[in-house]
Amino acid sequence: MPFDSLFRATVTLPLGMEHTSFTWSDYHAANKSKAHIGTEVRARDFQPKSVGAGYSLHSSAAEYALFIREMIKGSLLSETWKAEMLREQNPIPENNPTYETGQTGWSLGFAIKPTEYGTRYLHTGNNPGFMSYTCFYPESGFGLVVFLNCDQIEPFYEGLGNFLDDPF
Repeated sequence: MPFDSLFRATVTLPLGMEHTSFTWSDYHAANKSKAHIGTEVRARDFQPKSVGAGYSLHSSAAEYALFIREMIKGSLLSETWKAEMLREQNPIPENNPTYETGQTGWSLGFAIKPTEYGTRYLHTGNNPGFMSYTCFYPESGFGLVVFLNCDQIEPFYEGLGNFLDDPF
């Protein structure tokens, strides 16, 4: 079974993520926002025909939030599997600039950043004209999913970090 079909059958569809997939579909063609790069509005030119597990997931913020909710307190994935997904798999060396941001390593799909509010698991996305930020704190049950159809997420990070008193 192809990866996208397996992922949809075992994860996205059981979670109610009806339109989330790794490959472009007629639904995405009809519903995806156009990209904004600077002041230029771009055509929907990022339409992967094959699976790129690290970059080609097409979803909405509402549907992706269902996956984050599952990571926080769901029952579809076993606790053992979630623990393995969130375990640090790849530590960041202390001399790496990323370490200076407070991130200590990578789990399976999420960066790990210990904070005074608990461990933050985060993932960012950056395709031409589209950016995303997702984070969650399993201990508190708090999560955030932000999808933007522009290339200007940094001002958003700064404002949100100031608002939450927790820099991103």
